[in-house]
Amino acid sequence: MAAFIEENIHVSNSDVLEFTKVNGNLKCVQWLKEKNNHVENKPVEMAYHRSLGKLLNEKKILQKSISRANGKQNFENFLSNSFLMPKAKLCLRVSKISSTKSVTINDDLKQKSLLLNKAELEVSNLNEKLNESIDKLDSSENKLSKCKLNLKRTKAREQYSSSKVKILESQMVPRETEISCCQEKDNIIFELKKSLKEKDKTICELKINCDYLEGVVQDIDKAQRTLTVFDVKSRKYTTILKQCIYELLQHNVSAAKVNPVIKSVLSLVNVQPNALPAKSTILDMNLQRLCLSQKHLAEVFSAEKNTTLLTDETSKFGNKFMGFEASDSKGNLWVLGLRDIETKSAEDTLKVLKEILQDLNEISDSVDNSVSKDILKHISATLSDRAATEVKFNNLLESYRAEILPLVYANFDQFSDQEKRSVENLCNFFCGLHSLVNFAVAAQSSITEVEKGIFNGPGPIFDKSFLKECEPGTCRLVRTASKAFASGSGADEKSGCQGPFREYIKDFLKEKKLHALPLKPYRGSRFNILFENASSIYFLNRQLKLFLESYGASNRLLKSILHDLKTPEFIAGVKALGLICTFITCPLWHILEDKSVSIIDMNTKYLQLTKFFIDASENTEDFMKGKLLPFGDDTYIVEDHNYTCLMEPSEYDGVVQTYLQVLFLSLGKLSNKLFKDHLPGGKLVGMDPTVVAKFKCTPKTSCFAESVFGQLDHLLKSKPNLSTLAAEAYITFSNNKTLNWLLNKPELERNILIEEATKNVKTVRKNLNNGERR
Repeated sequence: MAAFIEENIHVSNSDVLEFTKVNGNLKCVQWLKEKNNHVENKPVEMAYHRSLGKLLNEKKILQKSISRANGKQNFENFLSNSFLMPKAKLCLRVSKISSTKSVTINDDLKQKSLLLNKAELEVSNLNEKLNESIDKLDSSENKLSKCKLNLKRTKAREQYSSSKVKILESQMVPRETEISCCQEKDNIIFELKKSLKEKDKTICELKINCDYLEGVVQDIDKAQRTLTVFDVKSRKYTTILKQCIYELLQHNVSAAKVNPVIKSVLSLVNVQPNALPAKSTILDMNLQRLCLSQKHLAEVFSAEKNTTLLTDETSKFGNKFMGFEASDSKGNLWVLGLRDIETKSAEDTLKVLKEILQDLNEISDSVDNSVSKDILKHISATLSDRAATEVKFNNLLESYRAEILPLVYANFDQFSDQEKRSVENLCNFFCGLHSLVNFAVAAQSSITEVEKGIFNGPGPIFDKSFLKECEPGTCRLVRTASKAFASGSGADEKSGCQGPFREYIKDFLKEKKLHALPLKPYRGSRFNILFENASSIYFLNRQLKLFLESYGASNRLLKSILHDLKTPEFIAGVKALGLICTFITCPLWHILEDKSVSIIDMNTKYLQLTKFFIDASENTEDFMKGKLLPFGDDTYIVEDHNYTCLMEPSEYDGVVQTYLQVLFLSLGKLSNKLFKDHLPGGKLVGMDPTVVAKFKCTPKTSCFAESVFGQLDHLLKSKPNLSTLAAEAYITFSNNKTLNWLLNKPELERNILIEEATKNVKTVRKNLNNGERR
């Protein structure tokens, strides 16, 4: 249909489409008629509807093809183009129509108008069909594109597969080999299927068993579970329970508390023992530990060569005890036994040793007492303190060995005199730490003489009730201050003031970066306590004095301490003892504990020390400044708060030098006496290297023997009714690590050992009742 637009009308397709979208088709037609109102020949309203419908159809077609090439550009051009306004048909506009034909013309026009509407409707239907065809065409085109793409991919896959086939064809084995491989694979598959069937069958059986066991477990869980530790038929407790009790006793669980501990632990897993031993039975099990320890000694220690016998005695709660310990060639320490002793005589000491060795013979069922003979044969040295009874015991032991050795060595009679002496003679060593005790005794005597010279008689004292024989004021100050201010065993709970002083001095200690008061109780601290506490009291003397003046010396003990603190000569004596602690006794103790230094190496150290005392007595000023050291560059100095305080010059230094001169002469004389065996001309100097090698691991101190008595003291305090026999079981089983030895045995052998120990308890008790052991 032809349509014309006046040149001065400019309405774009996008304007018409926007107006239609907002206002609808009817209003858009009215709007277009208003825009086209200036035209003389106005088109009919139907013409506007046709033009608008054509525009909408064209827009729809262009939108569908927007994804094609130039589709977007065509759509944009369409929107920017001017809208084509319709125009009236000229053939219908005839001027001067006659009146006689007007009716006929009108009828014709109506008929034509109907025909025209019908034609336009058909055109509209055709347009819709055309649009549908276009949509179908677009869909077909998309499908075609996808088919082309799939075809292209299929072709690529075909080419890849073709190349793969060629490669496989080139790698194909001959048919006979292929058949053989197939047969082997068929056989393997058959075997695997057969195995799979068997496993399926096994799995089914296991599932049945599992279901059964789950049912059993559920039945057990419903009732309270019971652990069998007592065999009703044999009327015996199991070895597992005995091992458990051995370990509990080793961890210091008392016999009365063993059963509650076992019950508490088993309750964690909802288990109860079927029976538990009575306290008397547990005490018997403790004696079983003694039998096992003796079995351990008979098996292991008796085979050790180049051993050293350690002896020491002590008095506890009115009873005398003798302890025998030993070290082997590897440096391991053993407890041979702990017994009551009637007297401290050397004869009784040897008698107790024979009892212990006889017990080892009996427990091991040795033939001809071979265990005790082997132990005596392998002893090459002794270590003890310098008590006269110990020296005499060493001689008796050497004589006793000389009687036994011909029974040990089959060809002893053929030995030369020198060979006999080499196996008969024992090397007798003495504890190095006991020399510090002797130093303290000598220092006390020397200070007494110095104070008598300073005060022209006995030193001043506030209360004579604190006066002890041969104790100078300096040592009294150290003892009483330790008693009043140090915490722990030996502190005076009635007259002391440990709590208030601890509160008073906490800021001072914090300033010096100390966590505790550097003052030890006298009781339980034996070797270096005089020198060590003297060093701490000199460090604290101003604080002690200020505290007593502000807090108030409310009793005789505190008043006596305050009086002694205000005596300059006593403070000077305390400083002298503190200097000896810092530069002599503590470095010597450090060397004695150094395992890299053997007991024969101490020859050099003791020689250095004796020469040092001579030099220091003539150069006390250099000693006070730290320029003169006993062991040269090897001197171990702890530069702590005490050291810093002692190095500071003080008003007491003149008197301190007087103390030191006398002390060095006295200690030097004592050292020559104590260490004579280690000094030139002594029996330990110039020994054959093969003999020296025997003593490489010999301990230099009897600290282990002292620790055994410490354990005994703890046991007797915590268990006042404990017998010596039971105490020996506790100490030997723990120190000899018998539990580790027992657990390393195979289960069968372990059970046999425990069963034998159970039987041996009766023999031990029988010997005790018959008085064969004390």
